[in-house]
Amino acid sequence: MTDRLPMEINVRASGGVSVLEVHGRLTIGEPAEQLHDALESVVKGGAKKVVVILNGIPQIDSSGISTLVRISIKLAREGGVLRLVCGPGRVRDDVICSLSSVHFVVGSFSLAGCLAGI
Repeated sequence: MTDRLPMEINVRASGGVSVLEVHGRLTIGEPAEQLHDALESVVKGGAKKVVVILNGIPQIDSSGISTLVRISIKLAREGGVLRLVCGPGRVRDDVICSLSSVHFVVGSFSLAGCLAGI
C-alpha cells in the first residue's frame, strides 16, 4: 500500500474574490470532504465569487467533481459564481468532460481572466 501525501488547500482573498489553491489528489473520502469544508467555509463567510485553482491536482475522481458541482449550484442559487483554473492534462480533460456546461475552465490563473463576464 502506498502512502498518499495529504491534500493542501491554501485560501486567500483577492479583490473581493476567495481564491482556493488545491494541491494533492482530489478523490473520494477525506480529500473531497476537505475541499467541501474549505469551500463551505468561504461561502458561509459571505464569498460570492470563488476561484479554485486545480493546477496542483494530479488526480480527480467523481467525488471531487461532485464537490465542485454542489458548491457551484449553491453559489449560483445565492447569486454567486465558481470559476475553475486548470492547466492542460488529464485532470483538465476530466473536468472539461464533466463540467464544461456548468463551469468556466481556464488554463492559468489571472483574476481578471477568471472573472470576465461576471
